[in-house]
Amino acid sequence: CELVTLVGSTGSQTVIDIRPGPESSELQQLTRIGDEVWFLANDGTHGFEIWRTRGDAASTSLLIDFAPGAAGSNISHLLAYGDRACFVVNDGSTVDLWITDGTSAGTQLLANVFNVASPLLSVASLEIDGELVTTISSWLGNPLPPVAVFKTSGTAASTTRHTLPIQAHPSDLAELGGKLIFNQAFAGFGNTTNRIQSFDPQTGITTMLHQSTVTALSTGRSMGGRYFFLGE
Repeated sequence: CELVTLVGSTGSQTVIDIRPGPESSELQQLTRIGDEVWFLANDGTHGFEIWRTRGDAASTSLLIDFAPGAAGSNISHLLAYGDRACFVVNDGSTVDLWITDGTSAGTQLLANVFNVASPLLSVASLEIDGELVTTISSWLGNPLPPVAVFKTSGTAASTTRHTLPIQAHPSDLAELGGKLIFNQAFAGFGNTTNRIQSFDPQTGITTMLHQSTVTALSTGRSMGGRYFFLGE
């Protein structure tokens, strides 16, 4: 798997072979940051790290070597925030939320998420009034840890944490009337329980719709004072 771009209406070409040879660079998480695309990849030398490109080989480079060495870092979930990106790091014992502007000085820890390693995470984000709101939940644990909700303007001092007392994985985040709206599908495979809920730090969680017979609620968006979604 390497970085490829369209050429004309029917062709394509490789932008750069980040890991020459038979091994894949495991490229993933293409995320637009300003006039660049940032992504995660393993070049076989630095391990799994964040890269940047403007669409050609000359502009493609390692953004920052977060964990020096061939082992690399366990980074996941690039979240665009203006000309910066938040990302999640699992160091084997904790899960943390970080932010970077692409420089060492501009890379900092925002908050601890979980004090246990969790390789299977569900992460969603939304920018509201210039701040990034992020929900992080784990698929592992007995019981599952509560969902963490972070709100930040890009510094550790500005980052606040709230907890959703639910064992589920929020998705399709939207803002409606100053509240966070999300689709809550309960943890577990084969479930058919979906809820659209709102969260306010002052009043907590309110269920707006509970559908135990709907197999999927998805693609939620707010517009004109209402929340729209797809249901099957």
